[in-house]
Amino acid sequence: MLRTLSVTALVLFALAPSGAGVAAAPKRGLCRADEQVIFSCHIRTKVASLCGSKTLNDTEGYLYYAFGKPGAIEVSLPARDGAWRQSVTGGVTGYSGGGLDYVRIRNNGYAYVIYSGEGRGWSREGVAVEKDGKFVANLACRDDAMGEDIWAPVYAAKLRQEEDQFDVPEWAQTDRQRWKEDAW
Repeated sequence: MLRTLSVTALVLFALAPSGAGVAAAPKRGLCRADEQVIFSCHIRTKVASLCGSKTLNDTEGYLYYAFGKPGAIEVSLPARDGAWRQSVTGGVTGYSGGGLDYVRIRNNGYAYVIYSGEGRGWSREGVAVEKDGKFVANLACRDDAMGEDIWAPVYAAKLRQEEDQFDVPEWAQTDRQRWKEDAW
């Protein structure tokens, strides 16, 4: 009996997600089954996702940001209609030895900036929140948000590019390992 329990415990341990207290990155996130997941990660106990239609290019498809829990989405912007491009912009911020890709979605004085970047010795993914053009919060991902070339649909959408590049303010930058070790 004890041996059976030990073997069962070993199997469960081997199948458990790695990382202290962090579940595996959400595969579908908050995106529907008929959509592509462009970005999705855990932020505290919730999920942030950037979803798009299966066909997404400069003339067709849609892109939107969703935040919350499956079955209890708190934010979903913009509407998935022909006017979505009016509130969505994107860009790339270059750094020495790396860069940061981002999508900014504006709504009623707020902006949600979904970003992913890496450089020499650092990697950051998350959602920055701005109010009336001022940075108010950085919601850092607790797990990997993306796979290889996952920004390709965003590039294919040919979003309006911003004049000013986005950069996560120095005081808001966090090391992902800290979030993984955090018990909250």
